[in-house]
Amino acid sequence: MQLVEKLLTVMRTQGASDLHVLVGYPPHMRLDGKLIPTSLEPFSRETANSFTGIFLSVHAGARLDETGQVDLGYELEGHGRFRVNVYRTAEGLACAIRAIRHIITLEDPIEFRHEHGRSLVTQRELGADFTDTATAVRGACWRPRS
Repeated sequence: MQLVEKLLTVMRTQGASDLHVLVGYPPHMRLDGKLIPTSLEPFSRETANSFTGIFLSVHAGARLDETGQVDLGYELEGHGRFRVNVYRTAEGLACAIRAIRHIITLEDPIEFRHEHGRSLVTQRELGADFTDTATAVRGACWRPRS
């Protein structure tokens, strides 16, 4: 099992909302709103680059080169999906990983009701629940940190 898989598995089993990787520090997990360092050694530039590189496709790597950061989705079988933000710092590559716990749909009209299972599903219908898509998308993207 790769280090990424190990850390994301621990993150899910311990209920952490986020994982932060930065050169010069051990990875940190956010548990109950507090950043807690893992027991790993601080990451070198090479370790951080290798760790973050696992998430980068050729296309995502090109976007990172262009803009200095890239947002991605990552799925770990049996542990769900994660939002990954890989970004450049003066020390090297870093990343912030957030466990995704909600599915939000914006529909016109709602055609199928989804059951809550391994995630909470929030379905919103144009006209009944929101009036303009741009505002609904911004609202769906902003959520209080868990």
